[in-house]
Amino acid sequence: MMKAAFTPGFRQLNINARSYFLDTNVWSALAVSPKAATGFFPWLIANNAIAALSIFTVLELSRATNMHQDIDKLIASAAQRIYIPLLYDELSDLEMYSYPNEAELLWIPITSFAQPDGLIFLSTISKSPPFIKKRQEYLDFGNDRFMKLEELKKNFPFADGNGKYPVEHADRFARATTLDFLVRYFPEYLLPYKNNLEAFDTSILKSIYVRSLFLYFKYYVHGQSPIKSDFMDFAHVSYSPYFDAYVTERNVLNVLSHMQKTGVRLQNCEFIHIRSFVEKVERSGV
Repeated sequence: MMKAAFTPGFRQLNINARSYFLDTNVWSALAVSPKAATGFFPWLIANNAIAALSIFTVLELSRATNMHQDIDKLIASAAQRIYIPLLYDELSDLEMYSYPNEAELLWIPITSFAQPDGLIFLSTISKSPPFIKKRQEYLDFGNDRFMKLEELKKNFPFADGNGKYPVEHADRFARATTLDFLVRYFPEYLLPYKNNLEAFDTSILKSIYVRSLFLYFKYYVHGQSPIKSDFMDFAHVSYSPYFDAYVTERNVLNVLSHMQKTGVRLQNCEFIHIRSFVEKVERSGV
C-alpha cells in the first residue's frame, strides 16, 4: 500500500469545487442503490463536486463485511473525487496551531490507497491489525468518555425551573465546553490568555465549537440520551464548518437544522437528508 500524504488546500486547487461531507449512512445508501453507485462518479464530475470519506466512516463500514464488495466498487468508481479529511482531533490541533487565523483543512486523496491490483480499500484495510486496534480505541473512548453525559447533566448549570435547557444558552455552553476541552487536554495552549480569558474566541476553533453546540442541542435541548453509535455522529459533525454541504440521516439533520434556525454561529453549510441526496444522484441519469 502506498504511503498516504496529506494534500493541503484542496479548495485552493479546486476553488470552484463544491464539497460534500457524506456520513456513514450516506455511503451505505449509495452502495445499495445500483443506479446511484454506478452514477456517483459521473454525478460528481457533472456537478464539479468532491466527496469526503472520513476515517470514522471507514471504521464503521469496515465492520459491515457483507457490504465490502459494494462499498469498494463505489469508492473505486469515484476515487478521483473522494478525499479523507484529517481526523477530528487532528483538525482540532490544526485549528489551535492556526489560531487566531483561519485553519485550512488537510486531505488525503483516496487514490493514495491504490494497490497494484486496483483500489480494493475497505476489504483490505479492515483486516489490518493496526486498523482493527484503532477502531477499538475510538469505540472504547466513546464508551468511557462520551457515554458519561447523563452523569454530567446532573451538574449542568443552565436548566430552568422545569428542567429545560434554553436554546439561548447554546453559545455559553459551547464556549464553556470548548474551554473545558482545552483545559483538560491542552492546558499549555491557554497560558497566554490566563489573565484575560475573555479575549479568547472559542468559536474560531470551529470543529470543537460546532460539536459542542451539537451536543447541547441534541442531548440537552432535545433531551436525547446517547447511544453507542452517537460518538461517530459527534465526530462527523466536527467537519461541518469546512464543507459546502453535509449529508446525513434524519436525527442528525433535525438537530443541525434546529441549530441553524436559532441563529447559533454555524458556517455556511447546507444540510441535506440522505434520501434527497441519493435520489438526486439517481435522477441525474449520467
